[in-house]
Order: sequence, then structure tokens, then C-alpha cells
Amino acid sequence: MLFRCFLLSTVIVSICAVNSGCKRRGQPVEAELPQVITNRMHDAAYVRSLQENSTLQMAAAHKRESVAERQKACAERVKTALAEGAGEEDLQAALQKDAEWMELEAEAREAADAMQKAREDAKTLIRARMDAEARAVKDVQGGKAAAARPDRPQ
Repeated sequence: MLFRCFLLSTVIVSICAVNSGCKRRGQPVEAELPQVITNRMHDAAYVRSLQENSTLQMAAAHKRESVAERQKACAERVKTALAEGAGEEDLQAALQKDAEWMELEAEAREAADAMQKAREDAKTLIRARMDAEARAVKDVQGGKAAAARPDRPQ
């Protein structure tokens, strides 16, 4: 009888010890990794910047085209005012003296400069975002960051 009591108490103590020591422990809390965008086309702000730049380039191109049409009309007007046998040099000299032509030349330069600036801005934006994307991919592969979910649908 004493042996049975001893055996029963040992079993009960063992069960209690196992239950108290085997409780599920909380998962260790990992530091949350920063979220990075690994595909620049999923970044809504980047895509919006590209669209704005494209709009600026189109506006500059439209302005340049309208100035070119007006220049062509001005050149035709000056050409008709010249003598019959006038050559290209005579036309260029007459155009350099024409006030409207000079204004159109200035407008054409402004439009070309605006287009060049928009192209340079686009190159800078794209180059900077490509560098950031490469760093983000490297950080995700190295475990320093986590890939963010896309802001915009694919």
C-alpha cells in the first residue's frame, strides 16, 4: 500500500512538473524590419513623378512645334519679300533683320531648354530611384529589410 501511494504521488508530481514546465512559451519578439520597395514601378509616388515629367515634356514639345510652324510661316513671308534670285544666304540675312523672326528664335530656344531640363530631371529621377531600388534589393537579400507590399496594383 505504501508503495502504491508512493507510486501514485510520484505520477501526480511528474504530471504537474511536466505540465508546468512544458507550457508554450511566447514566440521571441523579433525586431520589425523596415519596409522597402524593391520594384520602383510599384511606388505610386515615383510613377506619379514620371507622369508629371512626361506631361512637362509633352507641353514643351507642343510649344516647340507651334513655334516651328510660326517660324516656317515667317520664313515664307520673308522669302516672298526677297528678290527672285535670292539665295539661302540672303534669306538668312533678311531673317536676322526681321523682329518677328528674332522673337520666334528666342521662343524656340526657351522651348528647347524646357525640353532639355525636363529630360535631365527625368534622368536624375530615374537614376536616383534605380540606385535606391538596388540598395533595397540588397537590404532585403541581406536580411536588413523586408520587401514592402506594392502601393499600386500590378
